[in-house]
Amino acid sequence: MATSFPRTLTASPRRPTPGRQRGFTLVELITVILILGVLAAIAVPRYSDLQARAREGKLKALLGSIKTAAALVKAQAVASGKSCTSWGVDSVSMDGRTIPVGYCFPYADTAPGENAILVAAGVDLGSGDQDATLPDYQTPDGYTIQWSNAGTTLWISMTGAATLSGCRIGYASPEAPGGDIRLGLLGAWGC
Repeated sequence: MATSFPRTLTASPRRPTPGRQRGFTLVELITVILILGVLAAIAVPRYSDLQARAREGKLKALLGSIKTAAALVKAQAVASGKSCTSWGVDSVSMDGRTIPVGYCFPYADTAPGENAILVAAGVDLGSGDQDATLPDYQTPDGYTIQWSNAGTTLWISMTGAATLSGCRIGYASPEAPGGDIRLGLLGAWGC
């Protein structure tokens, strides 16, 4: 004889009654908003600091490029027999570009239509007139260039920095035969 088992009932999913909607409770919504607020409070300052570090890193990379370019130009000038005792009568050729030199180092001021040390360092100056009389020249690479001391000192700042004077490097041509360039990171506290 066959035994019959009682049928088990399965629960059907609850269906909302008409007029009553299901959603998040007020406590759940407030919890999500608080979590998002805490994440935003932590992420925004870190992102801001990340931008400043990136500008500082880019400026330090440019400093290294300028040091290397100045050393290469001097080495090429000495190797090709240029006079390191005169100012403004010699030039060297690098990558098809003429780099005017004084005391065997690239000029800090402008060469005809270009800036010698920045051209040697590979900075994109764009198509504008890089005249030493232009204040705050903006390059396509994101640098702000300023000249002082009748064009013999070059200041390069990061465009977008908190303060231009707090995030810049300086390059000065030698002042006498046998002299050396003056080059350095003058501040990274304002990047």
